[in-house]
Amino acid sequence: MKLNIVDFSTVEKIGYSAKNKHLFIVFKYNPDIVYKYTDVPNSVFKALSNSDSKGRFVNTKIRDNYEFTKVSLK
Repeated sequence: MKLNIVDFSTVEKIGYSAKNKHLFIVFKYNPDIVYKYTDVPNSVFKALSNSDSKGRFVNTKIRDNYEFTKVSLK
């Protein structure tokens, strides 16, 4: 899985697995952890990618709507 650098105020990298419907997010405040959100439709990933405020989008559309696990990059 390749994570694309987006470099916004809170979100550093995002990635998506269409096969598994997994959304991956790395936040600037914790760059050694990947948040893996499950059952995320491709349309949500596209909307996040096109959003002017990645952090606001994550807070309003993703954080409380999809389950996640934390994966250490170390």
